[in-house]
Amino acid sequence: MSGEPEERLVGKEMFCKICQPKFNCTFLMALETTVVTFKLNGTFAQWSAIFDSDEANKRHAEHGIKPLYRGVNKADPQKVIVIHQHQEGDLDKFLAANSDWIATHDVDMTSFDQSVWTTD
Repeated sequence: MSGEPEERLVGKEMFCKICQPKFNCTFLMALETTVVTFKLNGTFAQWSAIFDSDEANKRHAEHGIKPLYRGVNKADPQKVIVIHQHQEGDLDKFLAANSDWIATHDVDMTSFDQSVWTTD
């Protein structure tokens, strides 16, 4: 015993304390699940073809975004839901970097509604 007070760490703090010296890792941001709804000016088929494209997959991957689900409202075929999982803040960065590209896909950005969900 060195006489110094024992450091008590739990959860994420303990993981970082152990991981940092061995692996030089500085990650461990909060994982978020984001639910986004918006209206389309075109059809869901047109929009989903773009959303499912290699280009969209590349853009999502560049920002660490994992699309989990996308669908159309049965009662309103112009309303879309998208569920993504990503590190905290990554969806906002994606939207800022790709807003002009997204706007060309008949997305009504004035109808954009977003909610963020976490496990803690």
